[in-house]
Amino acid sequence: MAKDYVERNYSHEIHVGDIAGFIHIHPAYLQRLFKKECGLSVVDYLTEVRMKKAYDLLVRTNMSILDIAGSVGINSQQYFTRLFKKTAGMTPKALRDSNTADRPNIDGLPEDGSEWRWQSGLRETLYETDADWQGEDYEESRKSR
Repeated sequence: MAKDYVERNYSHEIHVGDIAGFIHIHPAYLQRLFKKECGLSVVDYLTEVRMKKAYDLLVRTNMSILDIAGSVGINSQQYFTRLFKKTAGMTPKALRDSNTADRPNIDGLPEDGSEWRWQSGLRETLYETDADWQGEDYEESRKSR
């Protein structure tokens, strides 16, 4: 339930207390349980969800970096850039510049069903749609951290 809450509300300001209140448990207990079950903290998971959504928007749309930052719940472009670089290994602008020639059609959806590559820290995960983020391969890659 906590993961669902994050995935539905990542575009807003979220605090651990908000998630804990939603599922009716103490915030400290949520943090311990989440870390045990998922292998990372609630905040790290929120950041991962936000950066994946941002990555997707950067390579699939022409939205400005500032608008993308806001759409994933980060109100500072400077902080967003720093966080994105730490997570993806390059700045949002560098990613966009490297993908300009390969940018898909205007609505942001790939025409040929090709996979996009996401790099986060020490691992890479292939995905085609948002549904793939919850797939078996994704879950297995998270457990192997």
